[in-house]
Amino acid sequence: MPNLVGVKLKLGRANHHLQELNTEITRFLKESSHTAVADFNPALGHYDVHIHLIPIPDNWSLVIGDVVHNIRAALDHLVCDLALLGPTPDCSETEFPIFLSRKLYVSSRDRLKPLRQDRRAFIEGQNPYDRPDDPLWLLHRMDSTDKHRHILLIRGVTYFTGIQGYVADPSTMLAVDSADLQGQPIEDGTVIGWFRAVPPDAEVNVSFQIAFTILFRTGTPDIEGRDVLRTLSDVYQHVSTLVSECEKRFFS
Repeated sequence: MPNLVGVKLKLGRANHHLQELNTEITRFLKESSHTAVADFNPALGHYDVHIHLIPIPDNWSLVIGDVVHNIRAALDHLVCDLALLGPTPDCSETEFPIFLSRKLYVSSRDRLKPLRQDRRAFIEGQNPYDRPDDPLWLLHRMDSTDKHRHILLIRGVTYFTGIQGYVADPSTMLAVDSADLQGQPIEDGTVIGWFRAVPPDAEVNVSFQIAFTILFRTGTPDIEGRDVLRTLSDVYQHVSTLVSECEKRFFS
């Protein structure tokens, strides 16, 4: 009788990569530095304050792909094990279908043909019909993206004090303003604020505090702008729960 060994090994491998990524991202966000440079903007007559950031490591996309691939493979292994329970123990052409509409799901039913009716119903009941925020749909989107191109990442601002300006000469007039960055994506060279001084050549120093997370960059449908670690963790937990429920129902 199938015992879901392959399923659990795949999920274990996914969790290994996820913890590895969590460690790397946490260290990077804690240790990576940033600087700010003020450049005069002649069109607006003030100084723009640009932030300069260390690039996000390219290899993180590979680790994300490893997490996603192993979770997706665990679902396909699950369907295979369900098929091997009978009545037609053949999983040569099975897979776990993930669709946003029931119409598209119906077109893929042959992938579950070897499964008994109650097991097919269980799989269909997991599908994210009309729920683009569902973890299974996000898994499908990430898996599809990783198969075709490099997954792009960007920082997102979780905390920003705004910029404060300081002048050496108390007679200098200074006006300072900050961009609204909270919850927004940010990249190297982004303008985080600006200031205007009178006289314009006065010595001005600025300070600020800012903290980041790592987001999926725009261009990836349904996952763009989402927090990478939170999304992957939610998907992993969702699939782990699904597997546990399936095990109790059909493999006990």
